[in-house]
Amino acid sequence: MEETGRPSRGTPAMEVADNGRVSVRYARIATVAAMTDRARSLEPTPAREPTVVRGVFASWSIRIPASFEETFVADDGYWHAWDRSRSVSLTSLVMAERGRPVPARSLLRTVPRPGGDTVAAPDGLAGWAVEAAAVQPARASRVVTGTIAVDGRLLVATITADDPAWAIATWQSIRHRTLGRADRRKRTRTSR
Repeated sequence: MEETGRPSRGTPAMEVADNGRVSVRYARIATVAAMTDRARSLEPTPAREPTVVRGVFASWSIRIPASFEETFVADDGYWHAWDRSRSVSLTSLVMAERGRPVPARSLLRTVPRPGGDTVAAPDGLAGWAVEAAAVQPARASRVVTGTIAVDGRLLVATITADDPAWAIATWQSIRHRTLGRADRRKRTRTSR
């Protein structure tokens, strides 16, 4: 031992525990063990893939991987994005009754919920979703499907992935964008 009371490199350090057990370790081994513990805490996590926020319809957006292919199917009024093993489909409906937007609560009551584990709606939005086994054939084994409503607008989403956490995070990235007066004038039939 050095005069400081700390072991020098490669010299033994003896410790006596309260229960009388004596342990001997070498400073170099303790340093390696500390480095190993630190390395374990820094183990790589799956790399975050680049994402984009896609303004899918005039009033809705969602965060998806930048590598996804995309299409808008005008005849059926839905947007679809996908890669080899995941997919995202969104349909937006504008709903009015007697010239006024249908209240969000009324819209949500009209859409039946399928079975599955409940998933929270995106922050600040009214809606519901479930996570369940995907009906095959599908790109993936799991699906998050749900509905979000604001007064006069209903969004139906279906997200498939083998990783339910990714599907739920994608669902929860959906945002509603309030249209300003200029935006409303620019809207087209397909940009609900």
